[in-house]
Amino acid sequence: MSNQDHITITLSPDEADQLEKATGEVSYLLNHAENIFALLYSGVTSGCLDGHVGITSLFELCGRAFRSAAEVEGEAILMLDAKLRIALGERARAELAGQPIYNGGATFDPEQ
Repeated sequence: MSNQDHITITLSPDEADQLEKATGEVSYLLNHAENIFALLYSGVTSGCLDGHVGITSLFELCGRAFRSAAEVEGEAILMLDAKLRIALGERARAELAGQPIYNGGATFDPEQ
């Protein structure tokens, strides 16, 4: 990547804290989800979970955990996604116009 090809995304201190926490949790959550679904697949295909009353509880707890993650970590990731999309859109417009642009906390200056 050259000095002329970069994007800057501006975050408030609160947004940066939110994002740092969220990005640290995403891999952790996805790894646990993978483990849960592998367990469920194994249990269902082997017949071990047929009629087991605990399976409904497991689904309920997993659903609650993922809803919570979607609200907390998901919102922070969506905020970053929105800011990144703004930056990439402004970058494309700047490249077409040949001018530096600033908009909504995202900047791209092709001359830097």
